[in-house]
Amino acid sequence: MEYKHCCVIDAQGLYVDYVLVLLIPQETGEVREEIQYYRLGPGESLADVGAPSETLVKPRYNGTGWEESATPEEIEEWEREHPVPPPAGPSELELLRQQVAALQAQIDSLTGAHA
Repeated sequence: MEYKHCCVIDAQGLYVDYVLVLLIPQETGEVREEIQYYRLGPGESLADVGAPSETLVKPRYNGTGWEESATPEEIEEWEREHPVPPPAGPSELELLRQQVAALQAQIDSLTGAHA
């Protein structure tokens, strides 16, 4: 059975949810779309588009693409509630590479080898 993913938007085009839609062939040759695990509410509809960018605080579908609809105040409030995490330290692989380089330097100094 074929399927697709769609976005649920409200009457103003605001993003509500991302859903799975089964495509069920009918005897008439048409295809019936059946939304899985979600029931459209009043004013909601499906937009056959990919999910909005996670960088949008209040995504709105304008008929051709996603746009930010949050006010500057809403964005500021969201940023206060979701502070940017501090940068991650070096990965385990990077730490291992640093240790190997330090050990190699010690070996070189003991054996008199030069890179």
